[in-house]
Amino acid sequence: MTSSDCRAVFHHVVQRAEQAIGGNKHRYGTGRFIAFDGTRIIVPRSHDTVVKLHRYKKPNGKKTHYPQGLMVTAVDVFRRLPLDWIFVGKGIGERTAMKALLDTLSLKTGDVAIMDRGLPSRELFGLLLERGVDVVARMSTSRKTGWKEITEFLKTKKKSGIINICVGKDESMREINVRLVERKRQRGRPRKGTKKEPMLILTTLKESNGFTGKEIIRIYGARWGIESLFGELKSFMDVERMHSETTAGCEQELCASLMWMALATLLQAEAESTLNGRRVVRTDCLRAAADMIGDLLEGRSIEWKWDNYIGGLRQYSCAPRPGRHAIRECKMSYGRSIKRGG
Repeated sequence: MTSSDCRAVFHHVVQRAEQAIGGNKHRYGTGRFIAFDGTRIIVPRSHDTVVKLHRYKKPNGKKTHYPQGLMVTAVDVFRRLPLDWIFVGKGIGERTAMKALLDTLSLKTGDVAIMDRGLPSRELFGLLLERGVDVVARMSTSRKTGWKEITEFLKTKKKSGIINICVGKDESMREINVRLVERKRQRGRPRKGTKKEPMLILTTLKESNGFTGKEIIRIYGARWGIESLFGELKSFMDVERMHSETTAGCEQELCASLMWMALATLLQAEAESTLNGRRVVRTDCLRAAADMIGDLLEGRSIEWKWDNYIGGLRQYSCAPRPGRHAIRECKMSYGRSIKRGG
């Protein structure tokens, strides 16, 4: 199978999963909140992977033995469902890969794109807004890399506000109104050689639609769901232990892992649909999905197993923890201990 064939099969699986999950509501309605991010994937060393993928330099100047590719993924974070992906090699960064991903991803009006500070660009914002997609993105506050409009806003010392920014590229450049919301700085000393930077979030979501400053911060915090899925790929699925030594073969294995993940999400949604807020164990969903994929590959029917797996997941479900006696808040966000006393 070619990469395009694998992508077509993956899109079919995701489409079926979205239809089965349906309008699974969250606190913001039924819209999709899609996080975009990239991660480096280590692949086996061969002539093909060395030529097409990247080998980074170590601190001593020597290149790493194993090549790495960049995998940029779009994930519906509130449904834990991977929607699309792209695997690129030398000379292509996250922004360029995301731009190519937008051409294959079926975005809908009302979707919300969530991005970390390494992804935002004027061109990407313009492309998203043309498709009717809102934006929630952490912006760089550095004087060297920050946008001029962001730097000017920081000088006002305000915690939130509305500013005008230019988005698009060349002739299509246009000016729009956006909101800026600053997250309250956490306690703790920054790492050695660094300093505290404000976390400034840019969004096109309107406060009149119920998206207050706290809600915007909470939505951006949901972006961590894509990091959790990357963790599943690299730890539970052990995706970097590739069987293939070609770039195309590695793409097939990545695609298979994402289909495995989509099936696990479908099992999780089906099991939790009648539990009235109780939750099933995510790793059990992944194990059940792996067993079912094995049966499918061997030509066995999974109809009778489906109900058994759903019943088993429901049997070992658990209720969310009740209200805490204290707010669960990270007080050492910079990885340093808090200096106490003299």
